[in-house]
Amino acid sequence: MRGLLAIVGAAVLVGCEGSWLYPVAWPDRTGLRLVATTADLHIWSEPQRAESGLWDPFIEVADLHTAEVLDLLEIQRVERVDVYLHGVCFDPVGAKDCVRLKGQAAGPDIIDLWFGKGYRRRTDLQLSVLRHEFAHVATAQSNGGCPRYLLEEGLAEYARLSGSGPVHDQDVPGTTLDDLADALRARDGDWIPLVDVVNTADFIRKMGEGTGGLLYAEAGALAEHLLHVGGLDTYLTLQQRTCSSNEETFHAVFRELYGADLVDIDQALRHATEVWE
Repeated sequence: MRGLLAIVGAAVLVGCEGSWLYPVAWPDRTGLRLVATTADLHIWSEPQRAESGLWDPFIEVADLHTAEVLDLLEIQRVERVDVYLHGVCFDPVGAKDCVRLKGQAAGPDIIDLWFGKGYRRRTDLQLSVLRHEFAHVATAQSNGGCPRYLLEEGLAEYARLSGSGPVHDQDVPGTTLDDLADALRARDGDWIPLVDVVNTADFIRKMGEGTGGLLYAEAGALAEHLLHVGGLDTYLTLQQRTCSSNEETFHAVFRELYGADLVDIDQALRHATEVWE
């Protein structure tokens, strides 16, 4: 399960240049119908899939997960988010049936989710993608988005994996070190130094080399560590002060806030993962 979730986490934005951080073409939502309203979400689907009850298990527990994400991120409430459930993949060059889970957040009010044939009955993995994308939109509503992927995706991965435990027997929450250990095993321990992906352009380039699962796992573990040592306010301060900064400024602010260099944290996380395994 953990290894598969690591892949899911990495797949969230790979090949989806339509996320709110990739402002290009959007999928066609024509014909989707509002099928449920929860405390935090408006959920839309193709009518035939709604009538078949395909998404009912997802809908029944979605709010339990969004509430937990809000609690983890210390956000009191959000304006309801539109969640569009697609049965066909959105691809910039055409439409094809999904072979994996995908999700993208279109600003602070829309989430598009695609669940391929192999995942339409996997409510646990559907909720995993929801938690990640909902963390994006919730923080965007509350604090604004951060285009620095190392921080933005790390916080979303922390929200995806962390929590009090499985909700309604859906095995989603775990630990970032579980995820990171699995991702490293999948790549034979090929650690990517965090200093190499501080800039989002470098993060994306590495993703293009097929390392997305490990990058997201490392970012999630970094976020959890920083939240543990400095709390959420310090993490959000790091985001706010460095999201549009150059790399030199990022490292200076990082040292100011955490009293350590990112390279030191990098080594500590790598060692912790070795011990965890």
